[in-house]
Amino acid sequence: MTGHDGRRPAQGHATITRRILGGRYVAAGAPPLIAVANPALLPTWTDQPTEAMKVFTAHPGAWLFTTCFLAAGFAVSVPAVVILAGLLDSASAKVAAATHLMGTALLTITPVFSVTVTQDLFGKPLPDWYLPLVPWTGGVDTTVLGLLWPVAQICFGIALLRTPLLPRWTGWTLIAVGILMLTQLAVLGGVIPAPMFFANIAIGVAATISARR
Repeated sequence: MTGHDGRRPAQGHATITRRILGGRYVAAGAPPLIAVANPALLPTWTDQPTEAMKVFTAHPGAWLFTTCFLAAGFAVSVPAVVILAGLLDSASAKVAAATHLMGTALLTITPVFSVTVTQDLFGKPLPDWYLPLVPWTGGVDTTVLGLLWPVAQICFGIALLRTPLLPRWTGWTLIAVGILMLTQLAVLGGVIPAPMFFANIAIGVAATISARR
């Protein structure tokens, strides 16, 4: 009787942890998707910096919304991967978490640059030093979203396939999306990160559903 009762707190803790994991992963995937789908800023993803700045100046509220939602999604991904790595407790999961966290640290450059530099230039002539910095920050984003985070997803996918923590399709999903992102980077020299964020939502939903069983 004691052993049976002793298992209940452990099971309850595991259920709560999976629910938290699910919520964090959904929160890591949804805000970036909402941010990049902002209608007012859609042209800026392919515009030249000077043209993009004109759009930002005309829609400062939309710019701030997108910047904050991207930053929020990136930030929430940190506890998500830390929790998942802790539950998996494997070498590949630890590598995945470390790689993801390294990428997240680099991604903070973009919102900090946007808030401290770009916003101050709204409606003003662009200084000579600004334009060379824009592709540099874009290159940092591409490195993280096209290389570091996909590698982390593949490592997490491998770890998930080796445990019954979540359904096996979650592991294969992360591996497939990671390979897709790496392929984009190799072929196109850039990435469309939407599949990565959709995968996060899928993992979050799977974790939430598994917590109810």
